[in-house]
Amino acid sequence: MVIIKGIILCLIFGSSTFIGIMISNKYRNRTIQLYEVKKALNFFQAKIEYTYEPLADIFIEISNNVKREIGSIFKIAAVKMNDISAKDAWEYSLDISQTNLNNKDLDIIKDFRKNIRTNRLTRATG
Repeated sequence: MVIIKGIILCLIFGSSTFIGIMISNKYRNRTIQLYEVKKALNFFQAKIEYTYEPLADIFIEISNNVKREIGSIFKIAAVKMNDISAKDAWEYSLDISQTNLNNKDLDIIKDFRKNIRTNRLTRATG
């Protein structure tokens, strides 16, 4: 009987530890991804102010310079800009993204689309 109790205690302790590690990893990854979003948007701002590159090209360059999950948001948006407006492409890419960002984070980042006043044919200007 004591052995069964010990095994059950170990299982409870092990599963609780595993769940705690999984939750903490999610929050750690979220902070890393928020940092990557900030880095990407700073890069975007610099490109818009100092170059005349098309918006899709800037997004492709950003996707190559930031980590995988956040980079995919910009890459998907750049590809979708061939079919739909930049604002809609940005929102679409955020909707299908696989990140650890919560809904509040995504809503704030989606508001960034209001600042993209160009369509798929317009070149980015300062």
